[in-house]
Amino acid sequence: MKILFNTLIILLFIFAHAEAKNHPLYKTSDVSVIKTGNELSISFRINCDKKAIKQGYKLIITPTIQDTGFRINLTEIEILDRKAQIIDYRKELSKSKENKASKKKYFRAADGDNIQYYTSIPFESWMSKSSLHLNSFYQGCCKTNINKPDTLLAELNLTNNLTPRLSQCDMIPITKIQGEELKKWNFKSEIPQIRFIQGRTEIEPDYLDNNKSLAEINQTIREIAKDPNNIFRIIEITGFSSPEGNSEYNSELSANRAISLKKYIQQQIPDLQDDNFVLVNGHENWGELRQYVEMSKMPHKKDILNIIDSTKPEEGLKEKLINYQNGNAYMYIVHNFFPLLRNACTLSIFYISPEYYSNENIENGTILLREKKYDEALKLLLKKKEDPLLWNTIGVCYMMTNNWEEAKKYFQKAIKTGSTDALINLEMIE
Repeated sequence: MKILFNTLIILLFIFAHAEAKNHPLYKTSDVSVIKTGNELSISFRINCDKKAIKQGYKLIITPTIQDTGFRINLTEIEILDRKAQIIDYRKELSKSKENKASKKKYFRAADGDNIQYYTSIPFESWMSKSSLHLNSFYQGCCKTNINKPDTLLAELNLTNNLTPRLSQCDMIPITKIQGEELKKWNFKSEIPQIRFIQGRTEIEPDYLDNNKSLAEINQTIREIAKDPNNIFRIIEITGFSSPEGNSEYNSELSANRAISLKKYIQQQIPDLQDDNFVLVNGHENWGELRQYVEMSKMPHKKDILNIIDSTKPEEGLKEKLINYQNGNAYMYIVHNFFPLLRNACTLSIFYISPEYYSNENIENGTILLREKKYDEALKLLLKKKEDPLLWNTIGVCYMMTNNWEEAKKYFQKAIKTGSTDALINLEMIE
């Protein structure tokens, strides 16, 4: 008798599940959730079989994005039979005569129609771990029946259209250049910046914060050099100019500023040869200008950012900024931001240390990273989470597993060490 009872319970469960699956009130397909910039776009197709809606009733469906403690209702869908359509039409007509017409937005269709649903909302970081549901209820003249919620996506996968930035150093177990194990010096806060007077290439110690930056560079060099076993291998210097003036002249200016800082460092350590340096011409520093605009409270900030994002320098970006608002916004940029863009850094120092930099967890973690097994890689890399060389890599693992809050923390830490890859990755998820 007990076996028969258990069998009956199982059969009832299977039957109930089959009923819900085989006779839905509506069918959905082509579900898509994509993050583009600061917008989250949601789309799917939905169809309610003809005569599935009772006469005089309508089915109201509310898509929701939700996570623990957060929920956003999206634009509603209304599916009506013919009688309900007539009733709603008369109500709307009556309201319009009284100037009380509803301003509510919704998708509306008759049962049997195929609806292409689309909406977009501002993205918030909690949405990276959220889910997509459809809540629905019948509504008619006599009663309202609430239906069981339908889960379209148990977890949004917002990484489908993301391509994380990883440097070559992130993808190999040991940082190697020319076959030698190297260490990269990590500055205490941000990378020191050497500023220049407009049109000049000479380093002026008393100009802006140059004294502080030069002191930090000197301290770094002394710190590395105090161990006689340490060997300077590569010092990478990127020179920049502000976007004012002639582009060809600015390119020459950027290169000469990098050379100027190289000569300064060689004066501190005469043993350093030219082949110890890698000089990079960063040209006009549009990238950093955008960051200053983004962080500022300048007038018409959104319009200026739109111009920068939509126009390449070679397509007349400078001219567009000059012509906008009779040049007022451009003059604000010239006075407030351009002095900060005339610099000869970023500065990266690689050196050989007697300590052999290798770790089995890191080696296995980077192998898993190449195979895009981000969850498994993260478990191993977190065992060396205090290593600045791994911060961007750990951030990527968090990003590609939809834990964007943790990803932001590691990207922000990596940015302070000079990682441009981390900066680009952070922009993807903000």
